[in-house]
Amino acid sequence: MAEPNSRRRPGHTPGAPSRLFSQLNPAADRTWVRSVWDALRPLARNEGGYVNFMAEADEDRIRTSYGPDKYERLARIKAQYDPGNALHRNANIKPA
Repeated sequence: MAEPNSRRRPGHTPGAPSRLFSQLNPAADRTWVRSVWDALRPLARNEGGYVNFMAEADEDRIRTSYGPDKYERLARIKAQYDPGNALHRNANIKPA
């Protein structure tokens, strides 16, 4: 039997879903959502997050979310099954 992932523990998965309220000032809405994330960040176990919630996922946050060992394993799998990175419109893991 495989050992459970030590990063998974009972807890909560907060999010800051939002929609654009002002077509004239989208930066204000984006600033609000990011301020919510910044306020919750000290309570998080790591600096990553749940990748399916990331609208603007950068590689560092994706790596942190998975952890170095799992990220490298997923990158090797991606290199085998998707070496041209055709499936890249998500929280992308680049092929190794």
